[in-house]
Amino acid sequence: MRKYIQVSDMQREMIMKVFKVGKKSVYNALNYDPRRGGTDTARRIRQMARKQGAHTYYVVRGEEALFDSDGNWHQIFENGAEIHVDKASGIAQLIYRGERRQMIENARVSDIAALQNIAREL
Repeated sequence: MRKYIQVSDMQREMIMKVFKVGKKSVYNALNYDPRRGGTDTARRIRQMARKQGAHTYYVVRGEEALFDSDGNWHQIFENGAEIHVDKASGIAQLIYRGERRQMIENARVSDIAALQNIAREL
């Protein structure tokens, strides 16, 4: 997961003037750079940006999950893997390239999490 603070050009210019730093320092602070974004100045830059109304955004990896009209749950992954959970029977299936790779009867939430991890690694 990556996070960053988005500011306008005007806000960026003001931050640069207040802290007497360049664009790169502001960029490192607002993008939580692991090597250069942990300084006291970087923390104060982020604090000032938030006070000016800027927001923190998070970039996370996500897969699409759908619920159909029968109460079944489907999750589709970027690599083409799919998980299908039948609410009525409790059967969870991992399907990859049209082939069922794994099936769990009476699936629990922890089982689904394990299937998700397997699906991501295919």
